[in-house]
Amino acid sequence: MGYTHFYQFKVEKINKSKFALGVALFKLCVNKLPSDLLFNGIGEGKAVINNSQIVFNGNAELDLDGESFGIDNKDTTWNFCKTFRQPYGVAVCLCLLCMKKVFGEEFWYDSDGITRENIANPSQYMIDYAKKNNYVYEVDKDWAQAYEIFDKVVAESPIKI
Repeated sequence: MGYTHFYQFKVEKINKSKFALGVALFKLCVNKLPSDLLFNGIGEGKAVINNSQIVFNGNAELDLDGESFGIDNKDTTWNFCKTFRQPYGVAVCLCLLCMKKVFGEEFWYDSDGITRENIANPSQYMIDYAKKNNYVYEVDKDWAQAYEIFDKVVAESPIKI
């Protein structure tokens, strides 16, 4: 199973100052993760995190990579990243949360994982499935870890959004 995250800026032109603010917030969040978690797009060398783009993957040498995650301040097309539930997936969730925090309705994301938003506003499919199978939805592991870091960073951050 691919375990995919989907995302898109919902504007014609991305505000570069807002994007830089999202990057700054993401950097604060990523500093809470293990320092050996993120690598460049092919899973070797240093991740790219700057005011115009964020590109990373997991560690290819340890077979902890998946598809590269990339987001930049020019691309408004629909994007996705399959993380295959590798550890770097938490950073993907964090980046999506940071961009959503800064851009609000101008940024959209969704995930194969169960998010707080899925639980707060469940689809009819989720409601029907839960009733039929006596299933209780819970935020999944990657998202739970990302929310824990994100909520703490936002609460303590000198960056006010």
